[in-house]
Amino acid sequence: MTVRNWPLMLVSTLAFELGGCQAGVEPEARPDAAVGDAEPAQASGETDASPAPEAPADAERAAPRPDAAVSAAEPPTAAIDAPDRRRAVHDVVYLRPTKTHDGATYTWRIIERPAGSTTRPVEALGGDPQSPLTEALEDDPETPTAVLFLDQVGAYTVTLLVVAADGAQAEANATFESTTGSAIHIELSWDTPGDANQIDGAGTDVDMHFTRPGGTWNTSSDCHHAHPAPDWGAVDDARDDPALDLDDVDGAGPENIHLDAPEDTENLGGPYQVGVDYFREEDLGTLEGYGSSFVTVRVYLDGALAWMNEAPRELAHAQAFWHVGEIIWTPMDHRFQALDRVYDQVPRVP
Repeated sequence: MTVRNWPLMLVSTLAFELGGCQAGVEPEARPDAAVGDAEPAQASGETDASPAPEAPADAERAAPRPDAAVSAAEPPTAAIDAPDRRRAVHDVVYLRPTKTHDGATYTWRIIERPAGSTTRPVEALGGDPQSPLTEALEDDPETPTAVLFLDQVGAYTVTLLVVAADGAQAEANATFESTTGSAIHIELSWDTPGDANQIDGAGTDVDMHFTRPGGTWNTSSDCHHAHPAPDWGAVDDARDDPALDLDDVDGAGPENIHLDAPEDTENLGGPYQVGVDYFREEDLGTLEGYGSSFVTVRVYLDGALAWMNEAPRELAHAQAFWHVGEIIWTPMDHRFQALDRVYDQVPRVP
């Protein structure tokens, strides 16, 4: 079996230069805010198996840093000091201000993210590479740094609020986008109205399934939580093997599976199959059930969104299974075909 490593985390250096203004405060006393590449400390238990690579120093300093002044009548402006705002999905963005001030606080927030994303700036990620936001340390305003994990394809906007010891404030936003370079990339997210807090580590578990042509669910021919990196196609060739990159077991997702080099489904005798299993609906502490979950699936082919369900699909109870559809992949035809079949339990054969 080919085991995929934790997705590479590429450092994103985003620089904001700001000033804050209040009546009676001179411009040079106003806080500046920026985003850069300093790495905060890891959360307790975080592994060092796949550290994020350092960004090349020359590339990080290549772009000029335009100044942004703030007055009482003018909102803050920001300059992004980064060669590329487009990032790979599952990158980690390291956030820092270009300047720090004695006694200042630094509050990072997410104000835009893809539908289904649960990411936010945190002090440090948790130690599980398949669920890096689980047990993450929440952002500490007393420190200037934070990290942001790009958990889905799409646009993200973060904001940094700097409050100086004298009360002067500066705020700036930065927007960037994550993309996928995989031939097939499938994302799963879900909403469980009965769970009041879906990111507290005590929620529902909904699982994604992706079977090879001719395969069956819940076997080694099915990429899912029990077989997150099956060895398909050529032996020990990771390119034709799918991988479950994210596996959220306690909330709203997201989860995703990707495949870089699909096999010709015409030669294999049928298409790839996509399914979703409502694996667990109860709180593991209280054993109280949360009820229905409403599931959304997005299918990206060749880097572009090929399909998503128009309305979330309800799965009313644990073990309910949604056969979402199938992917046809031939030299002349790359497409997703929706099936939309719901079962009371996981069927063996797609």
